[in-house]
Amino acid sequence: QHMVGSSGRQRVQNACFDSFYLALPKTGKVLKTFNEVTVGNFHKISRLKDETAVLTKLRDTLLPKLLSGELRIPDAEKRVGDALV
Repeated sequence: QHMVGSSGRQRVQNACFDSFYLALPKTGKVLKTFNEVTVGNFHKISRLKDETAVLTKLRDTLLPKLLSGELRIPDAEKRVGDALV
């Protein structure tokens, strides 16, 4: 009943949040604990982002050559090995 918009893009009206209160801690302990619990996840996200960039570059380099016939599978395997070293 609080949703507005078409069925594909429904959203909550800002006025619905007027009656919500946000509890703020008086010390930095909550933030410190959150950081301790999540820092590993954020490092992993960063590493996976870097890995995705490398794989995207590899795909964008090899795929056109494979599709055109300029590069054959044994050649591609060697180039992948060279690129990952």
